[in-house]
Amino acid sequence: MTAGTDRVIVTEEDLSTVIQCQTDASIHVQKLQASHKTLQDRLDMLDDARLRNNIKIRGIAKSIDDRAPPLPPKATLGKLASQ
Repeated sequence: MTAGTDRVIVTEEDLSTVIQCQTDASIHVQKLQASHKTLQDRLDMLDDARLRNNIKIRGIAKSIDDRAPPLPPKATLGKLASQ
């Protein structure tokens, strides 16, 4: 059994279509990369804001703790609980 060879005729129009598809795909990839960069920048900004808010929250909690009266000793807490 011999292997036959199929011939494929490629026209200039076919080549033009392939080149146009490659160009379109390249443009699409560039747009996706730009969108990814924008989203990554926004995520970084949100992460920075989250860290700043955590620091603010810790500062507020420390301020509240500093103003709160001290807790009674554990022995006193036991007596209060039994009453």
